[in-house]
Amino acid sequence: MFLYHNTNSIFHYLNGFTKIILFLVLAPILLFSADTLAVLFMLFLLLASMLISTKPESGQLIILYPAFIVSLFMSISLFFGHFEKTAVEEVYLFTDLKIIDFSITSTNLIEASRSFMKLLGTSFACFILLFTTTPRDLIAGMRKAKIPEVIILVLSLTLRFWGVMIEDVKKVINAQYCRGINFKDKNLFIRIKNFLSIITPLIYILIKRSQITGLALTLKGYGSTNKRTVYYNPALTLLDKRAFIISIVLVITFVGYSVLSQNQ
Repeated sequence: MFLYHNTNSIFHYLNGFTKIILFLVLAPILLFSADTLAVLFMLFLLLASMLISTKPESGQLIILYPAFIVSLFMSISLFFGHFEKTAVEEVYLFTDLKIIDFSITSTNLIEASRSFMKLLGTSFACFILLFTTTPRDLIAGMRKAKIPEVIILVLSLTLRFWGVMIEDVKKVINAQYCRGINFKDKNLFIRIKNFLSIITPLIYILIKRSQITGLALTLKGYGSTNKRTVYYNPALTLLDKRAFIISIVLVITFVGYSVLSQNQ
């Protein structure tokens, strides 16, 4: 799989259910409920160090760029809006753009930093889950978490066809290259126009594959009221129980630190 890569980190040995609870439930809740900037920064560094410990390969690191760009632009958007100066904040830059104001103050600079760390930290948590969990373990973990079967099907098909779609794009590019289309032209507009030539055959391939997948699901009785048989359901190990204990200790520590910081 393009997303999963086995580097034998400690997260690879955790149960899929454990990682779903830790990185899809607990981590985002802690990030978005953190009030103080210090607590949020510590959580962000913790998730970043966890992601680095999984030793992602270059193909996985490419996915981090869109998450970084989206988080950056979402945080920058906080500098735009109606400007009202308060007595406790310092104004570093103010520009009247006629339609909207652009201002950099001590308040919205802190808010932008919080937004950036919350969004990118949540992305880190999701990437840790996807980079260290096989589709089979992820599906088993979702079933153990009592997630509806429809959502499990959508996510499992997405993970299943992610790598296949990447291979389809490569095949279409190679086929168009053999037909004389140059994807390395120096002119940027020509290069963009040439890349648009892969859209039509790629859409045709995706539609054809979706029809085959739908027919296969129908033939296998998907959607019937009969009880489904689960052949893979790994139990929680001692490592999973220790991970839950450590996470509980971390939650108590961060919550206690936040409460003490607010009281001071």
